[in-house]
Amino acid sequence: MRTILDKAATTDKLEVVDDQIGSPTYTRDLAVAVDLLLERNIKGIFHITNRGNCSWFQFACKILQAGGITGVQVLPIKTDQLMRPARRPCYSVLSMQKFIAATGKTMQPWQLALQDYLHDVRYQSSKK
Repeated sequence: MRTILDKAATTDKLEVVDDQIGSPTYTRDLAVAVDLLLERNIKGIFHITNRGNCSWFQFACKILQAGGITGVQVLPIKTDQLMRPARRPCYSVLSMQKFIAATGKTMQPWQLALQDYLHDVRYQSSKK
């Protein structure tokens, strides 16, 4: 989120991949979920993400919208246009079923996590 916000502050056009799908996850939500596992002494390997999925392009659009940022055009591109050295999977949505079964808890949707993140960022900025 921070990268999209930082880039949007310095340009009027962003190119973002639309063929990579994942589940955006707020680190605060992840920390709460890990803490829950530790409190209950639940051991193992767990996938933990906020609920739902989207492409990076959809995520960038939502970030700008939720942040009230206008005047920045977001253009969808394909992964192979980036020429990045590390290959990225097209679909990296993780299953939360093991976490849900172990804790009885689900994570909030990524859209709400985005709102929380932006609220927290604004709050921290206002304290400075």
